[in-house]
Amino acid sequence: MMSHKRCNRTKTSLRCVSIVFTTVYELEGRCLKYCVMESNVKYGDWKLQQLREELKKRGVKISGRKKELVERLVGLDNLGRTAAQILEPEYVMAVPDSAAYQDIHAGMSTIVKITQQRLIDYLHSNEKEYERKVEEMYIQRYVRFIRVADKDRLQFIRGSVWAEMKKNVSYNVDISIDKNAVIQEAQCDCAVGQGPTAHCKHVACIIYCVIQFGINKNIITEVTCTQRLQTFHHAKAYKGSPMKAAKLHDVRGHTSRYDPRPEAFRNQKCYPDNFRNAVINFQASSNRGEKMPVLQLYQPADPHPTNFMHDYISRSDEAFLQKSKVHSEVSVSITINYLILIAS
Repeated sequence: MMSHKRCNRTKTSLRCVSIVFTTVYELEGRCLKYCVMESNVKYGDWKLQQLREELKKRGVKISGRKKELVERLVGLDNLGRTAAQILEPEYVMAVPDSAAYQDIHAGMSTIVKITQQRLIDYLHSNEKEYERKVEEMYIQRYVRFIRVADKDRLQFIRGSVWAEMKKNVSYNVDISIDKNAVIQEAQCDCAVGQGPTAHCKHVACIIYCVIQFGINKNIITEVTCTQRLQTFHHAKAYKGSPMKAAKLHDVRGHTSRYDPRPEAFRNQKCYPDNFRNAVINFQASSNRGEKMPVLQLYQPADPHPTNFMHDYISRSDEAFLQKSKVHSEVSVSITINYLILIAS
């Protein structure tokens, strides 16, 4: 719905579609109040990276939450002014080249020793209390790396810290310290880490890491892929619930049993007996005492009852079975068949 709204401070009529928020700017000694209208571009559907790239093209600061970035772009679209007239450029520390940095290691003796009281005083100067969460992040290996470089009588610390609430997101931190272990400047890539006095938990974590290096000559950082033991050969944990074998047919949707044999050899009447005899004969005829795993399905034979039965052979049945290499694993039926044979 189209409407007209008048700003009392400027006495200017603005033709608005819908009022989103109101901003006051001071320009040439006059207080100008602009009623910012809703933009035709749906910045709310954009991703955070796209919003930052658009703000970077317009020369304004790119830090802040998504809602703030959207409001910033909407304000720029409706005011129709250049970025230089509205917002000052984002502060960026003057840091050495990346090639000048080197990783912190135990043999370094040029690192400025910072006390924990220095960190507490720095946070208090920015109206923030020291939190134990900083120590927990350090112990839990949130720090990815720390590097150091010297320039213009200052020592620059560069580190990277994993985001606590976001996955696969890390923030780069830059800190400058003088020779007296006084923190001069700090900045971070997170939403609240704008320099030169950044005091977010990521900055505090990097400073705490430097403190621990001064005490222990060692720091705790994330475990890299080359430091982890290989686990590709480990068995994967089964996360499903156990299932009885009787219910497998219900899952498959049929009740038929799988038979790998050709169709001509399926469901033969004498197949179970033939298979059983083949297993027993293999055990009896094997010269090396080999056993078939399927032999455990058949009940072992008991040769002792045959000694109490009358027969006309010179040697005992047990000796006959031992000579035939048929021991206790042979089924009872082979003994019965043998007795029937000699009795007839």
